[in-house]
Amino acid sequence: MRRHGHALLLAGAASSVAVLHGLANELPSPFVATTFGFSLLAIAFSLLVLAALSPASLLYRLRIPGAASLALWSYAVYLVHKPFFMAVAPELARRHVDATAWPVMCAVVAGGVGAGWILFRTVETPFMRLRGRWFPGRRPQEPPGAAVPALG
Repeated sequence: MRRHGHALLLAGAASSVAVLHGLANELPSPFVATTFGFSLLAIAFSLLVLAALSPASLLYRLRIPGAASLALWSYAVYLVHKPFFMAVAPELARRHVDATAWPVMCAVVAGGVGAGWILFRTVETPFMRLRGRWFPGRRPQEPPGAAVPALG
């Protein structure tokens, strides 16, 4: 599968665009969107991930500034994005702001990522440090199978 990177990239990009277009414009109901649309989108994005893992793919060689940081924050962004969007939506409606306008959507997405970053810095990072102190793991420079240092 890894030698078919270009085909995976093409299939992933085409299916992502098709599903996103369907979610934005053509699906008949929220039930269909949440039941089938988001599952199809996950499959389409999976094709892109497979393409990125293939040395034969352009995505394998592409370096996107900030992608590693976003990946590090991704769980916190996942946890906070929906509550953030649900908190912002009534305020946008009250002010008669078109939430489907691209600048507004970009600002809301940036706010969701920012809220995730805040959660990452204030909750996840301190707990990861605490875990590192309580359960120190093998250091990267140690060869596999090396003894784990004792707690002390």
